[in-house]
Amino acid sequence: MSRQHGRFAQVYMGIASGTAAASPLPNAGKWMLNFSAKRDDATAFGDSNSVFVQGLPDGSGSFEAIWDLGTAQTYTAACDGVARNSYFYPTTPAVAGPYWYGSYFWDFNVEADVGNAVKVKGTFAPAGPITKISN
Repeated sequence: MSRQHGRFAQVYMGIASGTAAASPLPNAGKWMLNFSAKRDDATAFGDSNSVFVQGLPDGSGSFEAIWDLGTAQTYTAACDGVARNSYFYPTTPAVAGPYWYGSYFWDFNVEADVGNAVKVKGTFAPAGPITKISN
């Protein structure tokens, strides 16, 4: 696959609940998915170096957007405790991929700065399996 610029990336989130169709997160400008796996120390007496066992990948992430007065999409998702269908496209959204999707719990933070636009930032964590679709 060729290199891609992030300008066409997109994040979609279900508006109402885990069964609702997902729509683009308004004014999003950044998202990150973290698939780092947890490692536990399994070092035993007599080992010549540290030994680790690896657990499951995380699948959580973060996002940033410019605050939009016309939607309460992320605020509602953070406050009602219901997981949302979510899709993460690294390039122009396409059914064929590439993208990741799953059901996620979302957090919401607002950041106001006298020298900047008001921003929405937050994190999300998987509520179930995450699937990667490749084209």
